[in-house]
Amino acid sequence: MFCVILGFATSSCSKDSQPDIHSEVIQCILDHPAFEQYLHSEIEGRLPVQVYGSTIPENTKGLKFTRGNDENITENGIYFTNIEIAPKFATVSLKYPIEGVIASFKLEKKGGAWVIIESNIFETSKS
Repeated sequence: MFCVILGFATSSCSKDSQPDIHSEVIQCILDHPAFEQYLHSEIEGRLPVQVYGSTIPENTKGLKFTRGNDENITENGIYFTNIEIAPKFATVSLKYPIEGVIASFKLEKKGGAWVIIESNIFETSKS
């Protein structure tokens, strides 16, 4: 089964008290309604998710996630394949194998908060 969800509507993510820019961007993505549905917070043990990726600093954490050890990736982990953050724009690509999801996002910083300006979410077979 292959499903594509494209989002072009903006989604604003409030800035939380976490000063780390990676945490703000990741939290914004996890809060995005089109992606949040895959987190299944109603299932015990699904939150917080572990996030992985060589471009994510070690101490990165947020309300729905913690930074995992890249050498011990859990089944429920989200692997960020690319994160590029500039002062006003960010692009992010990720894989969420337990849900069979690959996704990419473009974000813009407006009024001190990150806003998702484009999202592409694809469902593939779960692995």
